[in-house]
Amino acid sequence: MLQFISAALASVLLSVVVPVTTTPQPDNSGRLADRQFLVTTPLGSGYARYFGTSSLDGDPAVTRAIVIVHGVLRDADYYYDTGVIAADAAHALNATLVIAPQFVEREDLSGHTVSPATLYWAGTWPGGSDAVAPAPISTYDVFDAIVARLSDSKRFPKLREIVIAGHSAGGQIVQRYAVVGKSPGLDRGARIPVHLIVSNPSSYFYFTDWRPIPQSHCPDFDEWRYGLKGAPRYVTGTAAQLEARYVTRHVTYLMGTADTDPNEDDLDRSCGGESQGPNRFTRAKFYIAYIGRRHPGGTAQDYAFVENVPHDNRRMFASACGLAAIFGGSRAACAEAGGVGSSSPMAGDDPPAAPPVYPGAVASKRPAGVGFKVPPAQARTYATSDDFAKVRSWYRARLGAVQEVHQPGMEESEDAFLVGQGAGALVVFVQRYQGKTWIIIGPPM
Repeated sequence: MLQFISAALASVLLSVVVPVTTTPQPDNSGRLADRQFLVTTPLGSGYARYFGTSSLDGDPAVTRAIVIVHGVLRDADYYYDTGVIAADAAHALNATLVIAPQFVEREDLSGHTVSPATLYWAGTWPGGSDAVAPAPISTYDVFDAIVARLSDSKRFPKLREIVIAGHSAGGQIVQRYAVVGKSPGLDRGARIPVHLIVSNPSSYFYFTDWRPIPQSHCPDFDEWRYGLKGAPRYVTGTAAQLEARYVTRHVTYLMGTADTDPNEDDLDRSCGGESQGPNRFTRAKFYIAYIGRRHPGGTAQDYAFVENVPHDNRRMFASACGLAAIFGGSRAACAEAGGVGSSSPMAGDDPPAAPPVYPGAVASKRPAGVGFKVPPAQARTYATSDDFAKVRSWYRARLGAVQEVHQPGMEESEDAFLVGQGAGALVVFVQRYQGKTWIIIGPPM
């Protein structure tokens, strides 16, 4: 009887406490993770910090692992709680190992007694940079090490699936890791498949120099992490090699349909970010269409859109659509879902109807002072003597359902409207110049 009571008490003490779902996200790095594991590479070794429902040393009972990745605040404790909440909502907590790695900076270790072999990074860690100390170990090396541990049948004999999910800056990290990661577990034929979930990132890695909304005077639009130029030590391979491998990896783009604020605090509003679209949801749709056009025969990737959710990791992952993406099951609750590059393309990817020409505007030769740079050859230029405000109001009334784009460098007498997406996108650009209002209609400049 005493043995039975002791076992029951141990079960209670070891059970995972499900956090309150309404806890607000902090604006700091939160608590220092209370677990660590040794990462060993040819360049050295060090301890990486993490939160977990169990230890990466092993667990004989779990069948699924969720590695949930924090954003720029490094608040792994909050993301860990989100993972626990999602697993509980899916009625899968008892069989799920939730892991939240923490990529600490030196200031996060201040006041704590930790091993001198604890890894810490500079602020460039989201891009896969090497740790400052005690060894040059990339954040991507840490993911490789986590996957290797989870794939070890002696440590986790019942494990059948690994999910790596990131939101916001965490989504950027996961997307780039899906591109450059070296773990064999990411590829077909792995003993335990890895599913990568990219949720509401600010930007994506492009394999070519094409962008949906090219920006003028933007030399870094194709630099790492937007493209391959200047990639960190960990990254090897050509863009073509990386792309061929990337589309065979199981990646889900999980996006909130209300993540559309072009002025959201953490949105990448550099010219490299703006070249990918005006907001996160539009950038995702551009990117999904981009991959789909380049691989019309299909990929191993898919997408799922969560209805009316803005930039909120907890509402994304714990939604019915988010739970289906993470734990499997019907995606009927999603606003939209489908395959990337499949025979059923994402709705809205078809070329839009050409925008209307302002009444009375006359086809004209574009003056050198109109537009940020020379428009594509297929663009058409028109001019009218009507004032700028009148022309803009006319287009606003007729294109009210499309995205109005205000790019860096625009004056009060300039405006633009983005019609459609992907390869079929068109822009209506309106500018007052030398006593006339000029209108350019064509592909993004």
